[in-house]
Amino acid sequence: MQPNGKSFAWLSALGILIPCLTGGLLVAFHAPLQNEVKAEWFEGQKSFTQSIYHFASDDCRCSERLLSYLSGRSPKSSANEIVVYIGKRKPIHDLLESRGYEIRLEDSPASSGVEAAPWLLVRDASGRITYSGGYEPAPYWEARILFNVEHRTLQASLPSTGCVTSKALRAETLAYQLKDLLPRL
Repeated sequence: MQPNGKSFAWLSALGILIPCLTGGLLVAFHAPLQNEVKAEWFEGQKSFTQSIYHFASDDCRCSERLLSYLSGRSPKSSANEIVVYIGKRKPIHDLLESRGYEIRLEDSPASSGVEAAPWLLVRDASGRITYSGGYEPAPYWEARILFNVEHRTLQASLPSTGCVTSKALRAETLAYQLKDLLPRL
């Protein structure tokens, strides 16, 4: 079977369109971005040696993998672990709460101040932010980051290799511009 002009055009179009649609999901958003730390995230905090905030977002497979990982383990006994979720409540949140995590819901990326997710924020007992950035690849996730923070070893912020949550960053990323346009066509 010889390729004709139409099939070549379709294959060429798909060869360009597919990377454009998925490429933005693979872009590393370098920490600390401009994630706005909100005082209300820290209200009612229990006094532990540290507080660990896991930020996840609706419509993000990277965040789904993070939540799945967290649901497979209990929160650290020496820390207060909080999952801040941007979007609507899901059944996995009940599982996380039953395991001991605190769940906080944010209505929208604009109300949360988070530019990309998943994102990790760690505070020490004095309230100082000791880490703000992305996670390590599985299977380590935050384990080595927390080890370095606890032992006061220099821990550079890792890029957040997840999904864009803010409208401003979505507008700058071609993949999200196309993704936002396609449902309207």
